[in-house]
Amino acid sequence: MTTSPDDPGAPRADGSDIPHRAIFWLSTASFAAAANFRVVDTMLPAIGDTFRVSAAQASIVVAAYAVTFGVLQLLYGQLGDRYGRLWVATFAAGFAGFAGIACAFAPSLTMLTILRAIAGGMAAGIVPTALAFIGDTVHFDKRQATLARFALGTTTGQVFGQSVGGVLTAYLGWRYTFGCLAGLFTIAAFALVFEARKFARPRPTKPLRLIAGTVATLSLLRRRNIRVVLALLFFEAAFGMGTFTFVATHLREHFGLGYDHIGALITLNALGALFYFTCAPFLLRKIGQIGIVLTGGALLGLSYAGAVISGSWYPFIVIIFANGMGLYMLHNTMQTYATQMAPDMRGPGMSLFAATLFLSQTVGVLLTGFLYAHYGAVPAFTLAAVILPVLGIVIRMRIKGNAMRAME
Repeated sequence: MTTSPDDPGAPRADGSDIPHRAIFWLSTASFAAAANFRVVDTMLPAIGDTFRVSAAQASIVVAAYAVTFGVLQLLYGQLGDRYGRLWVATFAAGFAGFAGIACAFAPSLTMLTILRAIAGGMAAGIVPTALAFIGDTVHFDKRQATLARFALGTTTGQVFGQSVGGVLTAYLGWRYTFGCLAGLFTIAAFALVFEARKFARPRPTKPLRLIAGTVATLSLLRRRNIRVVLALLFFEAAFGMGTFTFVATHLREHFGLGYDHIGALITLNALGALFYFTCAPFLLRKIGQIGIVLTGGALLGLSYAGAVISGSWYPFIVIIFANGMGLYMLHNTMQTYATQMAPDMRGPGMSLFAATLFLSQTVGVLLTGFLYAHYGAVPAFTLAAVILPVLGIVIRMRIKGNAMRAME
């Protein structure tokens, strides 16, 4: 969106007048979106018990949210251009809240799956439009710090979904947990209505431009370096993130842990990621980017191997922490190269990256769910334990060969 000096959405030259309240409520909505994505990890056994199906069968609820959340990333950026970033985020949060409330009353697994798909499709519109809104309204000198504060909503939402979600499920049940998150969406949406009225709307573009923009985004797949990055991302997300969904189920079914204890253990995954981010500058100096991807792949392989052979839940304290650290060693590297895979079309390129990320997780959840349901945890976790270290080696080779850099 192009702004002018008279536009209330235009950033001032001195970087003042940051729309703090709008950004706070956008961050709140992104918190709810991220928590909704991860909260089902710890409640799968409870959902399965309610509808008298296995946790693996109940995992379709995770896949439904992830599919629509991923696919619609390709569309919301263009909708923001047409109707205004803040208004699109506001309506997305509002409808995600309605869908979440409906999830709390779902009478069957099929209906819950449909409603979760709707909720994911609505929640997908919050983060991309919020990031673009910050880019439109915050002066460059203040933008990085503002983005960091906004990102706290997404990061803490993931931690909340994995940990506190387990506690809420243990004491209130999964239906009330969905209701609490739906309430948070709804509160953020009402607050954003008042904030959105302060900003000028863009001139509407023709609907055909939305279609053309989506086609242009997909046309990036013609570039070899982009196909390389997305293919590597597929394996990382499917087997690193998708497989992890069943760790909570494994802890419940094999060790009999309560949902509150499971939630506390799953939190260690986020703490492992935060530990890596804290140490990343030091690690880059000491072992470099190649060392980081090799170490990340090795930690992921060892963590899933440990999950296979462990006869007690106590080793999972280390296993889950190492898994989070290893995963983000790989993922942070993939993000870095993703920002450079299409510098001439960086926005559409990142939309394609985000869509691939969530769709790949869906494939991973479905594949791991099939293996877990028919053959148990051993083959499901063993497959990830083998593939992820190999993936680290392949990424290292691609980095050395410059195959992941942007094409000239």
